Amino acid sequence: MVRLVAVGKRFGRGPWVLSGVTLSLPAGEVTAVRGTNGAGKSTLLRVVAGISPPTTGRVLDRPRRVAYVPEQFPAQGGMSGHAYLRHMARLRGLGASRAARRVEWLWERFGVRGDPDGPLRALSKGNRQKVALAQAFLVPPELLVLDEPWSGLDAAAHGVLAEVVAEARQEGAAVVVTDHTNALAPSAIDAVVRVTDGQAVREDPPSPSPTENPAAVPAVSTAPTAPAVSVRLRRTGRESGTWESWPGAVPWEEGADATDGDAAPDPDLVRLRVSREHTDTLLAEALRRGWSVHEVASLPENDGGQP
Repeated sequence: MVRLVAVGKRFGRGPWVLSGVTLSLPAGEVTAVRGTNGAGKSTLLRVVAGISPPTTGRVLDRPRRVAYVPEQFPAQGGMSGHAYLRHMARLRGLGASRAARRVEWLWERFGVRGDPDGPLRALSKGNRQKVALAQAFLVPPELLVLDEPWSGLDAAAHGVLAEVVAEARQEGAAVVVTDHTNALAPSAIDAVVRVTDGQAVREDPPSPSPTENPAAVPAVSTAPTAPAVSVRLRRTGRESGTWESWPGAVPWEEGADATDGDAAPDPDLVRLRVSREHTDTLLAEALRRGWSVHEVASLPENDGGQP
């Protein structure tokens, strides 16, 4: 849990942008930071991420792996999108071949359109934003800080961003995101921090309702739609993580699937029901995370989503 204790921030001898901010940002939760323009939201996020030190007070228990996406992504100079991402991956400890694979995968996942070997400045604003988001997920973050991450994104990228935020939350990251336009769906938020005149107050999130903002980023659905596919997977190690945040998947049974015959259940063998439109994405994600695929089988169209 990241903790801010009596944090104040001002620049030089200017006015206090933040004053006496005390907050807790728990691991495994999404905190939406809201407030009017100029209220101090971006300054608060830079302090949380360690980009800008507090003038007074302390930030405690900030984890080692911090990912930060600024409101404005600088795209000056002649570095290409792929070169930038590979460089950032190497700085975060990935070897050259692994960095290259990770960059290719994120480039495709976020749907970046443009020459990967051309200069970043030649990309559109929305595609530069996708590159900025991709660099935040080169390694799994323990603290994810996003400042207006939806700026310039198309609808498809909105969905991908919802997925990766849900994955980071599932894997135990503390997620902090500015959300003054209420782009996050209430079901995707654990807490709201309201910033007003340099003060930050934690609130309970709003309850989801039928009138929820239709443009909001949806929570990742785990309910499959027929026709569906049965997928049997095996976890190959602790680093493989869990499947719960993968798109379109629900467990075939409660917990792990059993082995054949009278053998004891194998805790690393899992059978999932996956909506057909998400099958390719889920299998790619499973293989990326080190799972092995044992079986993929179509289910009858009248299966109705029940085993």
